[in-house]
Parts: sequence; C-alpha cells; structure tokens
Amino acid sequence: MPKLDLLDISMNNLTLWDNNWLAVSSELSVLLVNHNQITEIPDEAFKNFPNVFGLDLRHNKISRISMKAFHNVGHIHNIDLSSNEIDSWSPDLLANVNITRIDLRLNRLKCIEEDLGKVFGNGPTNVLC
Repeated sequence: MPKLDLLDISMNNLTLWDNNWLAVSSELSVLLVNHNQITEIPDEAFKNFPNVFGLDLRHNKISRISMKAFHNVGHIHNIDLSSNEIDSWSPDLLANVNITRIDLRLNRLKCIEEDLGKVFGNGPTNVLC
C-alpha cells in the first residue's frame, strides 16, 4: 500500500498502538485513530509515517506518550489529542517536530510550567496552570 494517503481506523476497539502498522505506507498524510481505547503512544510510534500531515488521536484513553514517540517526524500540521487522560507534558516531547496546531483540550493537565514557545514550537510564551 505505498500510495495510501489517508487511513481511518476510528471507532474500533483498538487498545494498543502497533509500531508496525503499514510499514510500507510512507506516503500516508492523514491518520485517524480517534474513538478507540489506546492508552499509550510508544517509542517511534510514527516511524512508518514520516510525512504525516494530520494526526487524530482524540477520544482514546491515552495517559502516556513516550519521549521518543515522534522520533523521525519533522513536521505535523495538526495533532488532536483532546479528550484523553494526559496529566503531564514534557517540554522535550515535541522538541524536534514543527507543529502548526495541537489540541490538548479535555485532558487531565493541571499546569504546564515551561515557556510554551519551547514546549510547542513557535507559539505563545505564557504559562498555563
């Protein structure tokens, strides 16, 4: 499936992220995995999707995102992680990724004690608590 552009596996009962999903689909630009039961995003979760433009992970049960989850991803236009169970966010999680938009609404975040420009790229520099 090297020409696959969009993959929608939303509204299933997926509980685990498999790093080997679509190993031959490097042209994938939109990945929709919303409304599942995924709890963790592991190391190099997007290694097979270096050109991903949009990533929809909303309405899962994600509580942990590995520090190396976005390894080998240079740019993502949109990441939707809303309506999960994320309670902390490392300022280095997206250090090497250029992101245009990220949605973290309806998680368990209480405070991001860091310069938001560093945490999310070239964004505002306020502290959200």
